[in-house]
Amino acid sequence: MRSVERRFSGVISVVLIGLATLTGAYFYDRLIAAPAGLFEQRLEYLQHSGSCTDLPTFGVSTHRRRNPDETNIRLATEVGAHIVRFDIYWEYLEEEGQFKFRKYDPLIRGLREKGITVLLILTYGHPDHSDKSPHSGFLPPRTSEQRDAFYRYIRAVVNRYRGADIAYQILNEPNMDDDWPAETYGQLLAAAAKEIRAVDPGAKIIAAGLANIRNRDAYIYGLKASADLGLLDALAFHPYRTDAPEKSLTDVAKFESIGFAKNLSKDLWLTEWGYSETWFRKKYPSSDLRKRQAIMIARLMLVAAIAKVRVLIVYDLIDDGVDIANAEHKFGLYDYEFRSKAAVQSFHALAAVMSDCDQYNIEFDAPKKIAIVTFKKNSGITRVIWTYDFARNRKVCVELSSSSTASVVDIFGNPIVFDPCDGGVNINISEPIGPVILRSNN
Repeated sequence: MRSVERRFSGVISVVLIGLATLTGAYFYDRLIAAPAGLFEQRLEYLQHSGSCTDLPTFGVSTHRRRNPDETNIRLATEVGAHIVRFDIYWEYLEEEGQFKFRKYDPLIRGLREKGITVLLILTYGHPDHSDKSPHSGFLPPRTSEQRDAFYRYIRAVVNRYRGADIAYQILNEPNMDDDWPAETYGQLLAAAAKEIRAVDPGAKIIAAGLANIRNRDAYIYGLKASADLGLLDALAFHPYRTDAPEKSLTDVAKFESIGFAKNLSKDLWLTEWGYSETWFRKKYPSSDLRKRQAIMIARLMLVAAIAKVRVLIVYDLIDDGVDIANAEHKFGLYDYEFRSKAAVQSFHALAAVMSDCDQYNIEFDAPKKIAIVTFKKNSGITRVIWTYDFARNRKVCVELSSSSTASVVDIFGNPIVFDPCDGGVNINISEPIGPVILRSNN
């Protein structure tokens, strides 16, 4: 590995993440299920260097339902999120023809005061202006009156909150809903974007994040045919998987290859992505679930950097319930009682590394199934190293300058024993050591 063999002077801080080892053979088997060599070819293609200003901006999704505004603000700030995403429901906003913003003003104002960008999801229908769906929720606006009412709602929101620190996303995962075929959503998307631009020409407008399900590709084709996507600033994707996050690199590549983002020269935002503790419960003891979730959060943040996406929003800031058998309850970085989980440390650590550097470099050692991301700042270097293989007792030798001394802890601050190797330190990445941080100083 060329980047591991180079010598660097000055302060070196290395984060070595033995991430896949904690996820076990199940995730590895799913990862290599693709045709032989294609995954490695994709990794080779994605090796690149660049300015850290091009790395993803990290944020979180949250809800207002039971989470007090001051709690959402405090925890989003504490975890280090730069964007917070949530629904601004039409049905809660309009009362007897008047728009009442009292339910949203405190949260939006508080986040803006903290310097956090707000991504508002414009959703979905209103009992006075929308027909009820036989499935759930509301049907798309079908009459001119319904469409005009929806546009009034959009204009009211933009008039209220316009600014460089507000972005708008029009609906959420329409390809998951039979009531929203691509043509219907595409027409509404284009019209809604025009309404936003009419109020705030400089507004940042994001398409709905498409769910990573079977009709994804057909939906993309249909959307391209029915909407003027040139009106948008970014397109969005939700690459949820229960297996290894590195596998999502092929999903993102497919998304782009159809031309939805790449050929339109649009930014790609991953506006939802996360891991539920519930997904691990059949394979691991309950005491280990949160540590494993934390590791997967760290890996998906690194994958977002590898994929060169503009924004990654982790789902979810706070657990939506307490039932471990219900996956929707257990996506949070914080639990249902607003206490931090292990994933808070993963998110904070990776966001801090990627927001405090000048240059980065991404490499892969395919034979060893190791990824290396190097972050440079002035005289300091941080390397993030992990394996996407299921491999016990894998060792990585990290070379240090002759005058350096090193200390090693895991991502939770626990000391890790390491051995010397030729010119550096030898760290054992094995079950269940998890992420480790090596710091060395002259």
